[in-house]
Amino acid sequence: MQKLILALCVCLSAAAPWPFSMWRGSSLVETSSEAPTLPSFYHTTPQMAEQVKNLVGKCNGLSVETMTDGAREIQVARYKSPGSWGSKFKTMVVAGEHARELIGSEIALNFVMALCGQAHAADIEEAKKDTEFLVVMNANPGSRALVEQGDFCTRVSPDKVDINRNFDINWKTAEQGNTDTNPGAHAFDQAEARILKLLMEQFKPHAYLDLHSGFKGMFFPNQVANDKELSMQLQRLTAPVDESTCKCPLGVANEQVGYHTAGSALDYSFSVLKVPFSMAVEVYMNEDDKKAIKKLEARWNNQKTRLLKPLATGSSFMENAISPDTMIPMSFIQSSDHAELDEMAPEGCLNFFNPTKKESFDTTLNSWTNAVAQLSIKSRAIAPNAASEVARKHPGSFKQKIQEEPQKESPVWFALKTLGLLLVIYAAFKYYKAKQMKSMETEPITAQMAPIQISD
Repeated sequence: MQKLILALCVCLSAAAPWPFSMWRGSSLVETSSEAPTLPSFYHTTPQMAEQVKNLVGKCNGLSVETMTDGAREIQVARYKSPGSWGSKFKTMVVAGEHARELIGSEIALNFVMALCGQAHAADIEEAKKDTEFLVVMNANPGSRALVEQGDFCTRVSPDKVDINRNFDINWKTAEQGNTDTNPGAHAFDQAEARILKLLMEQFKPHAYLDLHSGFKGMFFPNQVANDKELSMQLQRLTAPVDESTCKCPLGVANEQVGYHTAGSALDYSFSVLKVPFSMAVEVYMNEDDKKAIKKLEARWNNQKTRLLKPLATGSSFMENAISPDTMIPMSFIQSSDHAELDEMAPEGCLNFFNPTKKESFDTTLNSWTNAVAQLSIKSRAIAPNAASEVARKHPGSFKQKIQEEPQKESPVWFALKTLGLLLVIYAAFKYYKAKQMKSMETEPITAQMAPIQISD
C-alpha cells in the first residue's frame, strides 16, 4: 500500500502543471538578435497629430483640440456633418489607452480620415447621418512615444499605471500585484483617465467604443449581463458586424480578461455615466497563433447559429427563424493566458499586439474602420435610457457568477487531497486487518465452548 501511495504521488507531480514551474516562459515567440523597429506604415505620435491637424482646413465639419491636465496632453478630433444644426446621436471612439496596442490608434486615425473622405469605409456616409463624433486616437501619448522607440511591451502610463484600471468603478477590487494592470494609488489619479472622464461627461455619447488588441472579441459592459432583454438585443444587433469583421466571440468578458476587470472605462461609461451603447473590441491577435484563432472562430460559429437567425413573424413557422420570445443567454468570454508576456522580448510584444505585415495591417485597418461606422449605426436602435433602466431594475454592480468552464483545482491541492484519501483508506484497511486477526485468535476458544451434538 505504501508503494502505491508513493507511486501515485510521483505520477501526479510528473503530470501536473505545477504553478512554480521553472519552465514558465518556454513557449515564448522566438526573436531575432537585432533590435526590432516600428514598421514604416505605422504613424509616430507627432505624425499622427500633424496629419489630423492638416485635415482641419480640408475637411468641413472637423475640429481638433488639445485637452490638458498638468503636463499631460491628449489630442481630440470632433466631427459634425456640415449643415447639421443638432445631432440626435453622439459616438465617442477611444484608442491607445494601452501604449503597445498601436493598431487601435491607427484604426481611430483612419476613421477620422474616412469621416473626411480621405479613407474608404463602405458605411461611413450612413454613419455620419444625424451623428456627431468625438475621437481620441492616442489616449496614452507619453508611453506610446516609448513604444515607437522600441519599447514594444510598454502598456501602462508614464507613471506606471494602467489607465484602463484607473476609473472609479469597483476600483477597490482591482488587482494590485501586476505591474501591467496597476490601478494606481486611487481612482482617477492619472491625468489621462481624468481627461477621458471629462470628455465623456461633456460629450454625453450615445455610443462609446473602446479599441484594444492582443485578442479577438467584442465585449459589452459587465452590468449588461444583468438584463436579459438588453443583452439579447445587443447581441443580435451586433452579431452581423462580428460576422463580417472578425468572426470572434461576442459577449461579456469575465473577471480574468484584462481590460474588463474593475476600473475599466467601458464599465464606467455604462454603469456610472449611463451611456446606452458601450462596447470594447479586441481587433487583433498574433496571426501566427493559428490554433488560438481557429478556437475563437469555432466558438463564434457555435454562437452565431441562433444570433444571426431572423425572427419568426406571424403564425408561420420558419425553420431558419427563431421566436421573438427566445432569450439567448449572454455569453461569457475568457481570453487566453497572457502570463508569458512578462518575459517576452520587445519583438514578441510587437507581433503579439499588432500586425507587422503590410497586407495584414491594411486588412485589419480597413475592416475595423468600417466596423466602427457600423457599430455607430447599430447603436441608434438602443434606447437612450437603456443603461439607466438596467441600473433601476438590477441595482448594484455586476459580479461574475457564471464560468465558461469549471474552475480547475490547484495540482498541489489535488495531490494533497488524493494523498489524504489514500491514507484514510490505508488506515481503514489496517484497522480491518487487525480486527480480523483478533477475531481469528478468539475463534478456537469459542468453538470448544460450543455444545457438541451426537447423533442417536
